[in-house]
Amino acid sequence: MRAPRFYSALVALIGGTLTVGAQLPAAKMTWVFPPGAPVGSTNVVTVAGSDLDEPTALVFSDPRITAVPRPDGSPVFTVVVPADVAPGLIDVRFAGRFGVSNPRGFQVGSSPEYVVNPTNTSPAAAFELALGAVANSRVQPANTYWFRFEARKGQRLLGQVQARELDSRLLPDLAFLTSSRRELRVARRSTWLEFVVPEDGSYFLRLNDQTYRGGDDYVYRVGVSSRPQVDFALPLTLSQTTPPASSTRATLFGRNLPGSVPSPLRSTDGQGPEMLDVTLDGVASLPPREVPLAAIAMRKPAAAVLAGDFVSLTWSNNKPPASEVTPVRLTFLATPFPTSWSLSNGVSSVTPPCDFSGLFPRRGELSGIRFDAKKDSVYWVEVFSDRLGFNTDPLVVIQRVTRNDKGDEKIQDLQELSDIDTNLGGREFDTTSRDAVGRFKVPDDGTFQILVRDLNRGGTQSPRLPYRLQVRPETPDFRLAVFPQPPPRKDDNDRQIQLWTPAIRPGGTVPLRIVAFRRDGFDGPIDLSAHGLPPGVTASPARIAPGQTATTLILTASTNAPSGPGRVIISGRARLGDRDVNRDALASSGRWHVPDWDQERGAPRFSASLNFGIVAGETSPISLTPAPSKTLDVPAKGKLQIPLAIARRGDFQGAFKLKPFGHSTLEKAKETDAPEKSTNVVVEIDLGEAALPEGEHVIHLEATVSGKYRNNPGAAESADATAKTAATEASDAAAHAKNAEERLGVLKKAEDEAAAAFKAAQDQAATGNAPAQVEARTRAEKQLEEAKAARLAAERALAEAQALAKSAEDRKTATAAAAKAAADKAQPKDVSIRVYSTPVVVRVTPPPKAG
Repeated sequence: MRAPRFYSALVALIGGTLTVGAQLPAAKMTWVFPPGAPVGSTNVVTVAGSDLDEPTALVFSDPRITAVPRPDGSPVFTVVVPADVAPGLIDVRFAGRFGVSNPRGFQVGSSPEYVVNPTNTSPAAAFELALGAVANSRVQPANTYWFRFEARKGQRLLGQVQARELDSRLLPDLAFLTSSRRELRVARRSTWLEFVVPEDGSYFLRLNDQTYRGGDDYVYRVGVSSRPQVDFALPLTLSQTTPPASSTRATLFGRNLPGSVPSPLRSTDGQGPEMLDVTLDGVASLPPREVPLAAIAMRKPAAAVLAGDFVSLTWSNNKPPASEVTPVRLTFLATPFPTSWSLSNGVSSVTPPCDFSGLFPRRGELSGIRFDAKKDSVYWVEVFSDRLGFNTDPLVVIQRVTRNDKGDEKIQDLQELSDIDTNLGGREFDTTSRDAVGRFKVPDDGTFQILVRDLNRGGTQSPRLPYRLQVRPETPDFRLAVFPQPPPRKDDNDRQIQLWTPAIRPGGTVPLRIVAFRRDGFDGPIDLSAHGLPPGVTASPARIAPGQTATTLILTASTNAPSGPGRVIISGRARLGDRDVNRDALASSGRWHVPDWDQERGAPRFSASLNFGIVAGETSPISLTPAPSKTLDVPAKGKLQIPLAIARRGDFQGAFKLKPFGHSTLEKAKETDAPEKSTNVVVEIDLGEAALPEGEHVIHLEATVSGKYRNNPGAAESADATAKTAATEASDAAAHAKNAEERLGVLKKAEDEAAAAFKAAQDQAATGNAPAQVEARTRAEKQLEEAKAARLAAERALAEAQALAKSAEDRKTATAAAAKAAADKAQPKDVSIRVYSTPVVVRVTPPPKAG
C-alpha cells in the first residue's frame, strides 16, 4: 500500500497573506432540522447558523416548496411540500437581511416520517420504527441510538442512513441486533447495512457516529425497509450514437430488485448485490449538460468537471415505493466513443478510442483492456471511480504485450498512473483525487494492455467495486467550477477554512473564484461571462489566461440595487481547434467551517446554482472605481497608470494599500498607498517588474481596509424608540391602575358607609315600622346596592387596569432588552474587509522598436 499522500500546498487565491480582523456579516447556515419532509405535508423547520437576521424566506431549489417565517423574527419556518413535488434530494438556503446563505441538503420523501427526540440512547428507550418509515433526528456526543422494529423470517432488509447528503458531519456506524442485543450484522462508517431476517420477531438497529462525536449539526434520516436499492450500473457510461439509439441496455446491481438474479459478486456469507438487466429508454434525448443535484451530491470536486456530464436516472418497476429507489449515477458522453463493459475478471479486447466499464479485480485476478496501436499514436488514459463516489484507490499500469517464437506472451511494464495530485482550488476547493490520468505515446506498433486495480482492496473476498476506464485520442477541452472566494487568512497561523457566502452590499463588490480544469494539454485563454443576474448587479469581464488555471470574477451592485436573493450562471468560452466552445461552470460552496485544516480536510459540495444576496439597508463601506472606461494600451515593460476613484462611507477613512491582480505575474507588482481620507489615487504598475504578457488582460485592484462597522443601527434606533414608547405606555398603564385602585378605595368606603346607614335604618324601622322609617330603610338599601355595584365595577376595572399594567410592564421589559441587544449589536466594531475594484481592461502592446 502506498504511503499517505501529503496535502498540496495552499494555493494563494489572490495577492499575499494579510492580517485581517472581523468581516462584514453574511448569512451562513450550519444546519436545518428536520432535514427532510414527505410530499403533501406541512412542517415546522428550524435553521441555525450565523448572521441569520430578519428572515424572509427559505429558498428551495424546487420553487413549489414554500416557507413562511414566524412573525417573531426567529429562524423558524412553516414549510409546505405540495403533493406534486417529486421525491428526491434538493437544496435549501436561508434568505434574510444579510443575503442568501450557503445551501443545505433537504430530502423530499414519500414515506411516513417521524421527528425523533434523541433520547433513544438505550435498548429500553429504543424508538419504535415501522418498516418503510423514516426517522429524522440528531446524534449527540458519546451516545448510541437504538431503533426497534418487527420483521418476518426471510425478509431482506436494508438499514439506510442519510447524513452526508444532508451536509451533516455524521459518519455513521450501523448494526443489526436481536432482541437480546446479540449483533447479527455490523457496518463501520457506512450509510447502509444489509440484513436477512433469521426468524419472526423484534430486532434493533443501532446507530452511532464513528468517533462518537455529535451536536446539532449531526443530523440524519434513518429507516429500515425492503425497498429496492441500486448500488451501481454497468456500463457506467451512456453514449449518444449516430444515428441515435432509442434505448440502451444496462445491468443494475443492488438489493431487493424485483426479477433480479444473484450476481457473482456475492461474498462467502451469501451477502452481496443481485443483478438485473434493464432497458434505459430515451437516452438519445437526454440533455448533455444536465447535472441534477442527486447525481452530484456525493462526488468530489474533480468529478464535477473531469468525469464528463452526468445524468441521474431513477429505476422503477412501476410499483410503490419506486420513488424511494436510489438514483443511478451515470456519465453521459456527447462524444460518441464506443462503450463496452465486462463483469468477469480478465482482460477485454477493445479498439481505441473507447470507454470501458469494469470491476476491480480481487487478489490473483486481472481486470483491464487490450488493444493494438500504431507507433507515435497519442492517447490519454483516465480511470474514474473515486470521483464517482466509490471508496477506491485505482492504480493503472500500461504494458506492452509481445510473443516469442513459441507463442508465449511476454509482458513489459511501460507506464504507471496513480493519484491526481494537482490541486487547483487550494484548501477551499481541493481538486486532488485518488483516480488516475496520464498521456501515453505508443512507442512502437504492437499490442498493449492497461490493467486496473484497487489499492484499497486486494483480498480474495474483497467486494468488487466498479471503475470506468477511458482511452481517448488527445482531445483538448476544459471544464469550469465556481465558488465564493473566502476572506483572506488572518495571519500565517490561521488554518481555518471558512464557510463563506457571497453577500453584496449596494455600491460594493464580491469576488467569485473560477477554476479551470484543462484537459489533454489545452492551454488557450478562456473568456468568462455571467448571466442571469438580478437588476442592479453587473459582472466584470474576466479571462483565464494561457497557462493559468484560475481567476477571479467580480460582481458589482449599484448603489440603488434592490435587496433580495439572486443567482448567477458563469460561462466560459474558448477556441478548441477550429470551433468555439462554451462551458457553464458548476457551482460549489463549502460544506462546513473547518477550524484547522491540519486536523480536518475541507468538504466542498456542489449545488444546482450559485446563489447570492443583496444586503438590505446597507451600502458598501468603500468602493473602488478605476477612472478609465476604455481599454488602456501600454507597451511591454512600460509603466501602466490607472487613476482610481475611492468612495468612502462611514468610518472607513484610514489609509490602505492597493494591489493589482488578474494574472500571476502581477504578484510581483508593488503596492500603491492610498492615504488617509483620500478619494483619488493613481496606481502605477511597472511592467518591467511585473512582466504582464502581450495581449489583452482584465485587471482588478484589491485592498484590505480597516474601519468600524455598525450592525443595523437603524434597527437599534427603531428598537430604542419602541422601548421608549413601551416605557411611556407602561407608566401610563401603571398610573391608570393606581387611579383605579384609589377609586376602589373610595368606593369601598362609600359602600361601608351605605351599609352602616342601611343597618341603622333597618334597626329604626324594626322599632316602629312607621311609613317614614320603612321608606328610609328602602332608600338606604338601594343606596347600599348602588354602592356595592360601584365597588364591584371598580374591582373589575382595577383587575383590567392591573392586567394591562402588567402586560405593558412585560412589554417594557422585553422591548428594553431588545433595545439593549440591538444597541449592543450596533456598537461600532473594528473590522478589516477585503474590497475589490471594478475592472480595467489593459492591452499590452509590443515594445517600441529600437531606433
